[in-house]
Amino acid sequence: MNRNVFPLEFQKVLVSRESDYTRLAKMMARRGYRVSKQFIGMLALGKRRVPAEQLKRFCEVLELSEVERRRLHVAACMDQGFEVGPL
Repeated sequence: MNRNVFPLEFQKVLVSRESDYTRLAKMMARRGYRVSKQFIGMLALGKRRVPAEQLKRFCEVLELSEVERRRLHVAACMDQGFEVGPL
C-alpha cells in the first residue's frame, strides 16, 4: 500500500532548508553524489520510491538532525507497507 508519506515529509525538509530540487542536486554533486533534479522531483511527488542508500545521502548532505532522519526513514518504510508506528 503506497500511502505517499515520504513525499510529504521530504518536501517539508526541503522547505525547512530553503532548498528545492535543483539546489539539492547541486549540493549532492558537490559531495560527489550524482543525482538529477528530475529524480529528486519524482521522489518528492511520490512517483518513485527512495532507495535506502540515496536517503542516507540526502540526510547527510542536508545535515538533518537525528529526529529528521528518523522521520524520513520511517516515512519511506510506511510507503512500502511496513507497520512501523507513527511518525
